[in-house]
Amino acid sequence: DVFISTEGGWMPGHAAVFNGTWFSSYWHSYPITSTFRVRQTVNGFMPSQGSAPIAVKFIASDERSDDSPATGLTAIKPSPPSITTPLDEAAYFLGERVLVMGTCEDGATMEVEFDGNPVGCKSYGTNWYTSVKAGFLSFGLSRQVRARQQVRGSEFSDWSDPVAIKFIVASPKLIFPTAESIHEEGEMMLSGLCDKGATVEIINPVDGRPLGRVSVAGTTWVCIVKWDKGQKQVAARQIYHGHESAVSQPVTFTIQ
Repeated sequence: DVFISTEGGWMPGHAAVFNGTWFSSYWHSYPITSTFRVRQTVNGFMPSQGSAPIAVKFIASDERSDDSPATGLTAIKPSPPSITTPLDEAAYFLGERVLVMGTCEDGATMEVEFDGNPVGCKSYGTNWYTSVKAGFLSFGLSRQVRARQQVRGSEFSDWSDPVAIKFIVASPKLIFPTAESIHEEGEMMLSGLCDKGATVEIINPVDGRPLGRVSVAGTTWVCIVKWDKGQKQVAARQIYHGHESAVSQPVTFTIQ
């Protein structure tokens, strides 16, 4: 999750994140210079330090007659906006927030639907974005997103071609041990994150053998395993509302 600070106050939920890139927008109704910083949080870790501050100056725009909104519905009906992200039939994990982006006419008013339901949307210039997510009832299904636009008082455009989003069950995450770490011989507690209500299995990725009993509390799992000396590998999978995830990427570590 990305948090944005303006004038010193941290605001959660003011940025959308997609594949390691975050997006947000901000506006003022009067000329002012504002200072912005960002920081991030990752499940299971403390928030990062804030970035270096950046000052943004908001100025009054010139009054132009050709920018004045048309009255009534006399403006030409615009073409549908585009959806550039995600690609059609792209797959995402259940509960994962999916960034949806596209292009539109400059200054357009946008309407976006996800699976037939309206969702909030922000636009800046000729770009727009929103985010959606689906619960476990969407497992294995394709949910559609579409958009349309209104420009300077025109009627709304036709809906864009729908983009389908598939949802799958995510593999659970292993937080400890970390890759290439070294530990003492004997019992060690493994831990990680999973979907709330899931059943987690910790396995040897070489032969699929279960390594121990896993306890789950909320979205956190733990498992105590007794190790002898040598190089070890662990992986995890979860069963969520009857649907089994793929096995996670193996973590390799050493017992000495």
